[in-house]
Amino acid sequence: KLREGEVVHHLNENKLDNTSANLMLCSNQNEHHSWHEEQKEVTGLW
Repeated sequence: KLREGEVVHHLNENKLDNTSANLMLCSNQNEHHSWHEEQKEVTGLW
């Protein structure tokens, strides 16, 4: 169960793929957003 504010990110962007290898726990929405921003810089995609 998630704690208040926690967000689960699906690494492959497939929200139906709930395998543990595809899930990343973010402590809040800001952390989740920051992860996406970092990935845009690395890959040029989002």
